[in-house]
Amino acid sequence: MDCTAPPTPKYPRRSSRLCAMWRILCKNCEMTISPDFSALFQASPYPYLLIDTDFILIGANPAYLQATGRTAQELVGMHIFDAFPANPADPDSTNLGEVRTSIELAIATRKPHTTALLRYAVPKETLDGTVFDERYWSAVHSPVCDAAGNVMFVAQNAIDVTGLFQADASAKRYHLKQDAHALIDVPQMSRPQLHEAMTRILNAERLQLQILFDQAPGFMAVMSGRENVFEMVNDAFYELVGRRALVGRPAREALPELVGQGFKELLEGAYESGQRVVLREQKVALRRGGGEKLEDRYVDLLFQPILGQDLRVTGIFVQGSDVTGAHQVGQELSEKVQQLEAIRSSQAFQLELADRIRQLGSSDEVTAAACALLGRRLAVSRVLYAEVDDARGTIFIRRDWTAPGFASLAGQTKTMDDFGPDMIADLRAGRAVVNSDVMLDPRTARHTAAYERIGIRSDLLLPVLKAGRLHVVLTIQDGAPRNWLAQELELARDVAERTWAAIDATQAQAALRTERDQSQTIFDSMGEGFAVVDRDWTILRMNAEGLRLNGRSAAEIVGRNHWEVFPELKDTETEAVYQRVMETGKSEIIELAHTLPDQTQAWSEIRVHRSPDGGIAFFFRDITERRAVQEQLRLADRRKDEFLAMLA
Repeated sequence: MDCTAPPTPKYPRRSSRLCAMWRILCKNCEMTISPDFSALFQASPYPYLLIDTDFILIGANPAYLQATGRTAQELVGMHIFDAFPANPADPDSTNLGEVRTSIELAIATRKPHTTALLRYAVPKETLDGTVFDERYWSAVHSPVCDAAGNVMFVAQNAIDVTGLFQADASAKRYHLKQDAHALIDVPQMSRPQLHEAMTRILNAERLQLQILFDQAPGFMAVMSGRENVFEMVNDAFYELVGRRALVGRPAREALPELVGQGFKELLEGAYESGQRVVLREQKVALRRGGGEKLEDRYVDLLFQPILGQDLRVTGIFVQGSDVTGAHQVGQELSEKVQQLEAIRSSQAFQLELADRIRQLGSSDEVTAAACALLGRRLAVSRVLYAEVDDARGTIFIRRDWTAPGFASLAGQTKTMDDFGPDMIADLRAGRAVVNSDVMLDPRTARHTAAYERIGIRSDLLLPVLKAGRLHVVLTIQDGAPRNWLAQELELARDVAERTWAAIDATQAQAALRTERDQSQTIFDSMGEGFAVVDRDWTILRMNAEGLRLNGRSAAEIVGRNHWEVFPELKDTETEAVYQRVMETGKSEIIELAHTLPDQTQAWSEIRVHRSPDGGIAFFFRDITERRAVQEQLRLADRRKDEFLAMLA
C-alpha cells in the first residue's frame, strides 16, 4: 500500500473504517473532514491508537481506551513507551523492541506492518500501586500520509487476544487454545475484533507453513478434487518439472507429458480408494527445459489422500525425492557387480584349471583336462587341441572333449585347407578366428562339407605360435550357429596360453601355481521425516514418517526436550551442527549413524534449517540402504583394483 493516497487495507472489510479514520485525522491533507467520519471513528469496535513519527501519542478511540483500561488524558502527549512501559519485574512480558521495529518499518516502507501475536503487559493503577496485567495482542501499524506522501503519524490497531491463548509460565511459551469452548466467553461486541485477530494469526501461520514447505529438500505438491488441480507447489517440485504454470491447473494440463505414463491411473486409484500409493525409483519423462525434449528422471513418490471432515477424500498430497543420482549410482554399482562377478567367475575357472593341471604329469592329461573344463564352462559341443604340421598342411587331434551326442575326433588327422584356406591364413598370422556360422562366413561358406562331416556350424579358434610359426590351435566347436561373446574369446585365449605354458615349461607352471595361490588368498579374504524444535529445544512437532523412522510414538517425542529424547546426540558434532544452524541461519546437511529402539543400526540423512521462530526444522530420511550400497561399491572397487594389480 502506497500511502500517497488513502491506503487500501490488507483486509477489505476494514477499508471504509480505516479510510474514514485517515480522512478525519489528516488535518494537513486536502481531504474534507466530515463529522460523520468522526462519529464512525469513535464508534468503531476496532481499537486505534495514533502515534506520530516521534513515537508521541496523539489520539485514541474509545475501543482502544476500553481495551487498555486507560483514558485519553492519561495517554495523549506521552511517549508510547512512557505510557506503556516495560514491566521491570518481568521485562520479557513487554516486547518493546518488537513494537518499535513494527512502527519503524511502517514509517520507512509507508506500508502497514503486522505483528500477528505480541506479548505486551499493560500497566494499571490499583490501591497497592502499579501492577502489570499480562496481555497478548494482535497488532497492525499503518502509516498515515499527507498529500505529498510524507508520513504524518501511524495508526496502531491492537486487538486483545489474551483470551485465545494459554500461557506456560515455566516454559515461557504460549499456545493457541485448541478447546472447542475456548471462545465461549468472548463478548459479542468483540466478535469483529476476534475475526480480525484470528485472520492475522492464521495468515502468519500459513506464511510459516509455506516457508517450511518451500524449504523441504524433497518435492511436494497439494492437489484438490478429482481433476487433481494443483493448489500448492514447493520449489523442489519446480526444480523437478521445470518452471511452468502449475497452481490452479489440473495435472493433465499442467504436465501433459505425464499422459500415458501411468500416473493418472495411480492418482485416480489413490483418490477413489483413499489408500496411499508409494513408488520407489519410478521412471518419469519430463519436459524440464520447456521444449519438446523429454528428460528421464527417477523419483521416490508418495500419493497420500487428503481426507475432509466427513472422511471423504478431497485431494492428494504429493511428496517425494528426485533419486536420479542414486539410481545412476545403483546402475553403475550393478554394472560393476556384474563386472566383478565376471572377473570372479573367470578367475575361479582359471584357478580351477590351474589347480587341475598342476597335478598332471603328461601333456595329454593336461590338454584333456583343459578341454573338459573349457567345454563344460562354455556349454559347447566339442573342444580340442589340434597339433599343426605346417609342412604337410595337416592337423592331428591327439585328445578332445565332447558333449553327449557328439563323436570324438581323437586320433584323427585332417587337412587344414579342407576347412577354408582363408581361415587357415588368419591362424598362421596369429589372429583368432571367430565364426558364428560356417555356412555364412565367407572364409568357410565354400567348405561346408568338411564341417558337416564333423557336425559343426560355428567355431572359435585360438592359434599358438612358436618362433613365428603356427604350432597348436585350440578349437572350440558348437553344433549350432552361435554369437561368441568377447569374454568367451578372452577366456579361451587365456586357457590356450595357460595350458601350453604348463606343457612347455616347468618354470611357467610354477609361476601359475604362485599366481593361483595369490588369487586364492584374495578370494578367501574376499537399505523423509520432518520435525520442528523451538529455541528451548522442545520438540514441537514430528510427522508420521519421522516417528516411523525413529521407532517411537508421538507421545514419546512431541512436547519433550530434544536432548531427553536423544541423549546420545548431546555433546557431539550433531549438537554442534544444530547450534550453528540455530545461531547463523545457514542450513547444513549431516549423515548420522544411530541405534533404533529395537537395537537395529540405521543411517539417516538430516537436513537442518532455521525455522522462522528461531528454532530449527529437520528433514531426514533413512539412507541405510544407500550407505550399504556405497560401502559395497567402495569395497568392490578396492577388491577389483587389488585383484587386477595382482594379475598385472
